[in-house]
Amino acid sequence: MPGESQRGSGHASFGHDPDPFAERLADTVRLTVDAEQDDSPVIELSIPEFRRLLDGAEHDLTNFLSIAAD
Repeated sequence: MPGESQRGSGHASFGHDPDPFAERLADTVRLTVDAEQDDSPVIELSIPEFRRLLDGAEHDLTNFLSIAAD
């Protein structure tokens, strides 16, 4: 993740509204829908689960691109 440090922590902001925010806290990734809102929904995932979901999204997007290119 951008902002990741050697200690297993870091954060990323995506620069648009809503203000999504991702941060790594040791062995957990916390995804906040809108960091500007105190009551914003938050998703917390283990690092292995987060990586599994990212790999799945990459696989699906690669397949979509292949189909769309045809």
